[in-house]
Amino acid sequence: NAIVGNDINLVDCKNCIVHAPSERKVVIQGLDNFIIAESDNTLLICKKDEEAKIRQYVKDAEEKFGNKYI
Repeated sequence: NAIVGNDINLVDCKNCIVHAPSERKVVIQGLDNFIIAESDNTLLICKKDEEAKIRQYVKDAEEKFGNKYI
């Protein structure tokens, strides 16, 4: 696991990347091979195997919610 953030607790997680703002408290249980990232008002959770599709996910979210949330 790789963690960026101050108050992140992973329970029974493997091969995950977690990035959260310092003021956010995060508890994640039971994930294997995921990327979890929060930025501004947006939370991304996706399989690491689908990492190449993140740009498309962001584009889809911008179209649905507007770019002020991305």
